Amino acid sequence: MKIFDFSDGKKGARLSIIQRANSTGSSLVRKGEKTFKVSLANKPQRDNEEWRWHQTATFFDHASQSDMAIKPEDFGVEAICFCWGQLFAGPEDPKGIWNWCVIGTQDWNRNACKNKILKAEVMK
Repeated sequence: MKIFDFSDGKKGARLSIIQRANSTGSSLVRKGEKTFKVSLANKPQRDNEEWRWHQTATFFDHASQSDMAIKPEDFGVEAICFCWGQLFAGPEDPKGIWNWCVIGTQDWNRNACKNKILKAEVMK
């Protein structure tokens, strides 16, 4: 799986290739008594792509037989993006959807909300 820099809010330079992610954390954040749904404010406008922000992501490390976190700081940046792959709904779906994931450091997430890269909407 290719890891790209996302620090400026868009897919940047390729940073590394690692094992494919096996899980992601939620896109919901709890702060005090409120729960927020966090999403990208300006998703790329391609018909067959879905972009989502997640708190965390992991991959399975065969050597240690455990899940390992995929963290932006391990790649020397504040935010990363990667594609899980192309998923198809069935034979009637010839294009499929490319599923992209964005993970940021805590500071980047906070600043990305302020800079309108991410948006946080209160859940009711």
